[in-house]
Formats: sequence, structure tokens, C-alpha cells
Amino acid sequence: MIDMLLVLLIFLGTIFALIFTRFKAVEIFSFAVFMGVAMGSLSIEQLQSSATNSSLMILILLFFCTSVLEKTTLINHVKKHIISPSLTRTYWRLVSVTAFFSAFLNNTAVVSTLMSIVQNNRKISPAKLLIPLSYAAILGGTTTLIGTSTNLIVNGFLEKETNLSLAFLDFLPLGVSVTFVCLVVLYFLLPWLPEISPQKGQTKAYFIETSANANSKLIGRTVSENGLRHLDSLFLVEIIRQSKLISPVSPYEKIEGNDRLIFSGDVSAINQLQQFDGLELYASDDGLLDSNLVEVMISSRSSLIDKLVRKSGFRAKFDAAIVGVRRDGEELSGKIGDIKIREGDSLILAVGQDFYTRNNLEKNFYVVSDIPVHKLLNEKQSLFVFMGFVAVILFSALNVVPLLQGLFYFLALLLLTKMTNGYELSQRIPFQLWIIITSALSLASMLEQSGVLTHVVDIVKSSHVINTPFQALVVLYIATLILTELMTNNAAAALIFPLAIIFSETFQVDVKPFAMAVAMGASASFISPYGYQTNLMVFNLGQYHKKDFAKVGWVISVFYGLTVIFLLPHFFPF
Repeated sequence: MIDMLLVLLIFLGTIFALIFTRFKAVEIFSFAVFMGVAMGSLSIEQLQSSATNSSLMILILLFFCTSVLEKTTLINHVKKHIISPSLTRTYWRLVSVTAFFSAFLNNTAVVSTLMSIVQNNRKISPAKLLIPLSYAAILGGTTTLIGTSTNLIVNGFLEKETNLSLAFLDFLPLGVSVTFVCLVVLYFLLPWLPEISPQKGQTKAYFIETSANANSKLIGRTVSENGLRHLDSLFLVEIIRQSKLISPVSPYEKIEGNDRLIFSGDVSAINQLQQFDGLELYASDDGLLDSNLVEVMISSRSSLIDKLVRKSGFRAKFDAAIVGVRRDGEELSGKIGDIKIREGDSLILAVGQDFYTRNNLEKNFYVVSDIPVHKLLNEKQSLFVFMGFVAVILFSALNVVPLLQGLFYFLALLLLTKMTNGYELSQRIPFQLWIIITSALSLASMLEQSGVLTHVVDIVKSSHVINTPFQALVVLYIATLILTELMTNNAAAALIFPLAIIFSETFQVDVKPFAMAVAMGASASFISPYGYQTNLMVFNLGQYHKKDFAKVGWVISVFYGLTVIFLLPHFFPF
């Protein structure tokens, strides 16, 4: 009984920590497993079994194989034909291409590849297309077993707890139905999205730091006298004088030696700042050319997250220096060096000659400019990789070769033909996701072995609050949806899956409908820009406000949920 209560406490504590604390999911799940091992509720053998779960191995092999697919020219060829003067044609081309590729490739990679052509087009407002781009990637991921890591996580739980598994195309009928309904609804919601002209969409308010050196001619003269009040597309927002912050800045404020002048505005206008004698950009200290600028966004896997700019070793790691910073439309303050880097931050970098040769760019950044970070494969190599991946998927769907085995052979072939190498693969190992899934599978084992699941089943049976499998399905979907908006989708799926087992055992019905409800519910992140990585990517790039996501997201979420709830029992009878 004590063991059961302790395991239940760990489980509830994990949910609480994920929702209400700022600790990372990987830290919370790791601590939960540590407590389980320390209390004797989890053995090392069980932990090892969770870490080598077949669905988890498939997920890791997919990360490796799709990293090579991302180097093919296929998406680059297709994306050239997406933009047209017609919003309707452009919308349907964009969402169709995105949904298709997201069914097989990493969603963030697909969005990262396509968002530059959306952002840089001169025909249609990027703000009309970037949210649809993200939503189409999310929806496309629901159509296949490998479309999103959430599907594989759920399948991993299903295999571990019941020895059953979902086939590659089991998701297809429901996923395609949901995708079609939601994309049609989203098309009619396009007028609700903000109207930002393509030209205006290129102007983003970046936080830019300069300093007046000791010999500057600006010293001793006021802001107005120096002409710092009438710059085109740049505004002087504050002055840092030793440890004193001056904001707002009066036009009569005199400039002193070593003052740091903080501007906000369009980075492409920084050449105006170079005309002032003795006024140096933050990046000037690194000796990089200010004209060679690249816009990047901090990825979720970046080692820079939560580090101060001045302590990040930016120049040594990337041969680049930060010129400007932008965060979710949030107004930043202080010195650039004192800014703590966060996931999703947009940076303008002054880059050196070695920037594009660094092997750590993909892990740390999404490059917003339309310059590829990695070397693309040639046409023959691209065709070889694409056909090889199609063969793996086809053989798996026809039950000729298991997916895990097929991906293993395919990866070995890619290594032998030097389409990839060990270093590239090492940069794509999803360590944090591996730890989270391993920990979640272990936590599920603890719940089962301690008797918590059996006890909850008895409570549900005797309470008569939920009387039918369909009612249980609705409750399970809504619970997953709520958790997905409060934490990451993978964490939500991992924590809610034990409830699917409980409902299946309570009503003595097939567990697959409940497993699918968890998978679909965990992918339904439309309302918050922070619920899914692709939402965060387009949120920054499109200059959206949170209300823009909420305004269209709740409608899509409702139609998505209704479609799932009413069609799921048809495709997966109880």
C-alpha cells in the first residue's frame, strides 16, 4: 500500500511539475525515474527494457534517416512552385505540400525549409500563410505512424503494456479525414489572420546595441544635436551609462564616453549607425563585417538556451557575432551580452567566412535566410535516398519487412554510400526525447506493478461516473488535449496513456481506440504558440500576437476534436 501511494505521488508530482514549474521536461522525468529506482519501485532491468523499446528505436532511426532526406533537393524543387498571386492557389499548394511531407519527415524540418519562401515572397502577406504552414505540418503528422514522435510514443506504450502495435497505415483514414476537414475550415478563417504586407513583414523590431567609444565626436552633444532622433526605421530606446539605465531617452540627453546606446528597429538600416563617428556595433568587437548578416532562430535543441550571450562563446562556436535580438514581440532591455538566450529567439548575426562550414549550425539554429545550412545532395543522390525511403515505407506497410529492420538496413546503406557520416548522425541524436520516453515508459511500469492502475480501474467501475466506452473516449481525448496545451505534446501523451489502459480494462474493450485518442489529442496543439515547435517558429517569424493563434486555433481545435471523436469509433470499433 505504501509503495502504491509513493508511486502515485511521483506520478502526480510529475504532472504538477510539468504544468506549474519552470523545470525542463527532461529534468522532471529523470527525477521521477531516479525516485522510482531509489525506492525500489523500478529495477535497472526494467529501465533498460524501456530504453530499448522498439518504437523508441524506430524513432531514433527515423531521426537519422530523415536527416539525410532533408538534404535532398526534392522539397526545394517543389517549393519553387508554391507561391502564386492568388491566395487561394498558394494556400492549397502550401498546405498540401506541407501535410504530405510532414507525414514522413520531421515536421520542424519541413516548416523550416518552407517558411523562408513564404516569408520572402512579394505577392501575399506572410502572416496569411505562416500559421497555415504550421497547422498543416501538425495535421500531416497525424496521417502515418512515423508522422510525429507522439504517434511512435503511443505505439511504444501500446507494445509495452499489451504486446499489440499500430500498423504503419492505421493512422491514415482518420488522419486524412481530420486533415481535410481542418484545412477546409482554416481556408475560410484566412480573413481572421492579420494583414501584414510582404514589405512590412520584412521589417522586424530587433534589439540592437551600440557603444560610443572614448574618442567619439558624439560625446558632449545631445541626442538631438547628434541626429540620433531622426533615423529611418531605427529608434533610440535607452542608454546604459555604467550601471544606470536611462529610458525613455530625452532629446536633450548628452552622450558620454562609453555610453551604450540601445536601438530598436529594422536591422537592414544599421548602416545609418556606422556613419556616426565612434559609434560601434556590439558585433564590431568581434571584427566581423556588419554587411554580411544572417537571420537565425534558436532551435529547441540548441546548447545556447538559458545561457547569457556574453558567456555563450558565440564567436568561437560559430564564427559569428550577434548584431540584433528579437523575442516574440517582447521589448528587451539592457546589454545584449546580459540577455539570456531562449528557445525561439530570433538573432541577426554578422558572420565570418567559416560560419557555413561549422557542423553545429543545424543543432542550434533554424536559418531564416534562404541559404542552406548543409550541403545538399545532387540529383542522383536525392533520387536514390528518396526511392530507398519509399521502399522502406512500402515494405513496412505491406508487412514484408518490419519498419525497425528496414530503417536499420537503409541507414547502413546511407553510411556505406557516404550520404551521411557518424558526426552528422551524432548531431541528430534526440537525447532529451530519448530520456523523456524512457522515463515515461518506466513510470508506466511503476504504475502497473505497484497496483495503482488496478486500484483506479476498481474505482472507475464502482463510481458509475463514466458508463460507456464512448464517454471514456471523450474524457480521454479532452484530458489529453488540455495537457497538450499546458505542456509539450510528448509529455502529455506519455502521462495520459495509463488512463487509456484503465478505460480499456474497465469496459473490457479493445485498447486501440483509446490509444488513438491519446495520439490524436496530443497532436491537437493549435491554440497556443508554445504548445508545438512549429507554432513557435512561425509565431516569431510572422510577428503574430498570442491572440492570433487563439482566434483561429480554438475553431480548428473544435473541428479537429469533433472529427476525431465521431470518426474514431468508426475506424477503430471498441
